[in-house]
Amino acid sequence: ARTTARELQRGQARAHRQPQGPPLRQEAALLEVHTPHDGKPLSTFAGRWHTLYDDVPEGYETFEAVASRLRSLLARLAADFGEDAEVACVTHGDVVFSARLLAEGLPTTLASKKREDARLYPATASIVSLDVDADGSVRGGAYWAPTRAPDRFTETQAQAPALCGAAAAEE
Repeated sequence: ARTTARELQRGQARAHRQPQGPPLRQEAALLEVHTPHDGKPLSTFAGRWHTLYDDVPEGYETFEAVASRLRSLLARLAADFGEDAEVACVTHGDVVFSARLLAEGLPTTLASKKREDARLYPATASIVSLDVDADGSVRGGAYWAPTRAPDRFTETQAQAPALCGAAAAEE
């Protein structure tokens, strides 16, 4: 997420002929999910993604908690930057999936995740765009996925801090 956010920042700088793009800030609300399965190789979940949130012990996140922190972030960003700002957030997996459910006007529940997973789970390097009201509520959105997967995908054990940057932000 950090590398992608920096590339977006550089692209904004080039597009606006500025020496530096908009400031980046770390957002804990965009971190990947915290489950009892943290640190396990992705291959251990092949064909079993739908069980990731089953019987989650106390101290770990439910899918609903992930979606809740995303909704809280959207409200905070709307308050910080205003309704007309364009804000880019870079994150992973189920945080993006929650955004996609919001964009589609679907519930952000575990039942909805299981029902819509095969149809709506975001592809690698995909983009979800949200149209957010001044209060942070989502009124619509769009989804884009590359026509082919990236040539290289690396799995990391450590969680990288997620970053946000606002194109029109003044800090």
